[in-house]
Amino acid sequence: MLISLPAPVFRGITVASSAANELQTKAGIKSDVFPVVHQELKNANSGSLTKTVFIVDEASMLSSAQGHELIKRVELTGARLVLVGDKAQLPSVNSGRLFGLTQDYDIQMAVMDEIVRQKTPDALAAVQHATKGEVREAINKLQHVEELASHDERIQWIANHWLSLSPKERQETLLFAPTHANRRAITDLLRAGLEKEGALQGTTHVQKTLKAKSMEAIQQRFVAYYQRGDVIRFNQDVSKSKIKHGDYYTVGQLTQRHRDENMLLLINEQGKTLTFPLKNLPQYKTHTAAFERVIEVYQAQTLPLKVGDQVMWTRNFKADNLRNGQRAVLKAKDENALVFTLDQGKEITLNKDHTALKHLDYGYVFTNYKVQGKDAARGVGLMESHQRFSATLKNFYVQISRGVLGMTLVTDDKESLIKAIENNPDDKHASLDMISSKQLIQHEQRFRDQTNFSIQPVIDKKITQERNIQEMVFSKTSSIKNKQQIKELER
Repeated sequence: MLISLPAPVFRGITVASSAANELQTKAGIKSDVFPVVHQELKNANSGSLTKTVFIVDEASMLSSAQGHELIKRVELTGARLVLVGDKAQLPSVNSGRLFGLTQDYDIQMAVMDEIVRQKTPDALAAVQHATKGEVREAINKLQHVEELASHDERIQWIANHWLSLSPKERQETLLFAPTHANRRAITDLLRAGLEKEGALQGTTHVQKTLKAKSMEAIQQRFVAYYQRGDVIRFNQDVSKSKIKHGDYYTVGQLTQRHRDENMLLLINEQGKTLTFPLKNLPQYKTHTAAFERVIEVYQAQTLPLKVGDQVMWTRNFKADNLRNGQRAVLKAKDENALVFTLDQGKEITLNKDHTALKHLDYGYVFTNYKVQGKDAARGVGLMESHQRFSATLKNFYVQISRGVLGMTLVTDDKESLIKAIENNPDDKHASLDMISSKQLIQHEQRFRDQTNFSIQPVIDKKITQERNIQEMVFSKTSSIKNKQQIKELER
């Protein structure tokens, strides 16, 4: 398909900023996160991109809404679309599993099963076993499995292990954990150790930062979901309220009148107030609401920093060439500015009122979602058998495949973890998984006169799936009956 295009132009798309940087750095393909490319496609004329091939990396993280919109826009511009990824890795945090569904329903595929990241026989074997769901065999091939009885002992071991490494080895080792609470606990121990050894120097600078507040797009339209002190970033101009793209406002005291009339009292960064009716937000659209972030809602918090601290950005700032997930080290500070050392020794100086400093966090430990797409010489990960939503095959696979040379897994009990991963269901269901072929046929008939497209291939595949399930159930039922009959005869 690609070879048939004369002088194709490749464009990379990812869900995570860190993955975009990896794709651009390692493959040499100009890459951006989905919202950036989506806007480019919206602005492109019909049929204007016939020589462009869009490549979605880590496509398992693409939601159904994002995938549908992307396919529609790519088709309108005449471009080509290639989805690249592994459905055994973590899915989208939003609804749907587009990448898995396309394979379940027989999209044209090219299978690339050669693993090139791992450079040692055991590391490679561990990942190969994990791809097949062979958990015990994968764990037995890991560089090291540390079993400790209590949670406190486990996070302390991770901190002590990292602190025992040389500065070069620390840079070459990724630390990751399933939850943000785990991240914070390990980070506190790491910073205490770094202060003790003198790696963190000088007085503490308390940086005011913002933590994303979990709100669906529809919830953002109702005052009941806001609290005093919430911070809102506007990503579009709202001319009725004289609000500009990029403005930040803090939610003030909400009275009964505000609640009755569904409006917010907002305070800008200069202390001026305005009343903002939430109906002034752009119209809510179900099919695009999941990814068109009209506003972002945050909770204010503080981040104590010393010279030597490792930080990471939690939002993109393209004008400053800073990306979400990018790490840096605080090199120096004074009354007016902070100086950071970035990748490959590059330095950046930011005034203390720079917006990018609102979106900082410690960069010592990643969550499993944040680490997907990254790699390092070695990895150290926490995985506990009693954590049902993290002790899954997808999380396990992502964790053990980050280390190029080796991986250390810290857990409570290896046998319990193996059983938990094998028994914990981690398949994400889409609506197509839940509806029957009968419902699909009714849908086809209902819209037959309104479209030239047919979903008959999907219906046929669904009927085959249902038939296979019925045969499996029948076979299992027959087996149980046969066993019962044998027992009766033996009596």
